[in-house]
Amino acid sequence: MNALELAILFHHTYERLAPNVGYDTRVETRIFDPESPNGELMLAVCEMILPLLKAEPAPGLTDDEIIAEYCKIADGKEWAIGGLKDAMPFAHAVLKAQKEKQT
Repeated sequence: MNALELAILFHHTYERLAPNVGYDTRVETRIFDPESPNGELMLAVCEMILPLLKAEPAPGLTDDEIIAEYCKIADGKEWAIGGLKDAMPFAHAVLKAQKEKQT
């Protein structure tokens, strides 16, 4: 899967699920257009996250070690609540733990 395919899949899934949670999407962005500002942004996001989806999450760390690092940073909050505010410190903590484990 490439970034454009992921963006299209994400967009169509988002549009299909939105009514299930009572969300009414914008009429002008309901049809995916990779050349629109909305489409360009979604494609750029997909280009950034696709390599992460294909990568091993944290080579060298066990699931328990990853969870422990997350809990230190996020104070047990659900992953998506803080967005980048939680994600970036978590990512840095996991990288630090990987380096420490290697030495």
